[in-house]
Amino acid sequence: MKINLPMHLGIGKYEFVRMAITKLLLPRSQIFAMPEGPKLFLSDVLIHINGKWSDDKNNKEHIPFDLRLDGMTVTVTFYLGKNDKSHITISVASCNIHIDHVNIFSSINQSQRLSLSDLV
Repeated sequence: MKINLPMHLGIGKYEFVRMAITKLLLPRSQIFAMPEGPKLFLSDVLIHINGKWSDDKNNKEHIPFDLRLDGMTVTVTFYLGKNDKSHITISVASCNIHIDHVNIFSSINQSQRLSLSDLV
C-alpha cells in the first residue's frame, strides 16, 4: 500500500503490515428500505487500528502505530437484482464516508490529531 502523509514524517512510500482492528463502535446504525434498494446509515462510528509500518528509508524496521478514526459517518445504498440464472445479486449503488478526526500515534512522531482536510 502506498500513501502520502502530510506530517513531519514527510512525503514518501509507506508500507503497512500486521494491521488489526482493535475497537469498532457502531452506536447509531439504521437500515432503510428505499425504492432503489436498502440504505445503510452509520453515524458516530469509532475505529481503532493497530499495526506496524515502515518507509522507503527504513523498510527493514517495522514501527508500531495506533490509528483512531473518530466521528465517522457512513452511508451506503445497495442495488438488489438477479443474474441470468435468477440468483439474487447485490451491488453498491453509492457509498459516502465522512471522517471528523484522524489521530495517529507512532513511537517516532508522538500523537498527531488531524482533520480529514489535513490529509487531502
